[in-house]
Amino acid sequence: CHFLFPHEIVEASYYDPEMKSVILLCRDGTVNYFNPYILIFCCHNHDIKCILSGKSAKAAMFYITDYITKMDL
Repeated sequence: CHFLFPHEIVEASYYDPEMKSVILLCRDGTVNYFNPYILIFCCHNHDIKCILSGKSAKAAMFYITDYITKMDL
């Protein structure tokens, strides 16, 4: 799927040194990563992902830059 669903089932969060990534706990591959506190207090849809370095951080930087500099319609 384009949005990487279903997620791989992961029994416990861990750090993968080969990918230099934090792999998050995932008990249900069809549910987005979320934080229960953000969900309760902010009441909005969100997707939690650790993007401290590597390809994910670079992609996030470009996405955020494109988003905040886009022209109004």
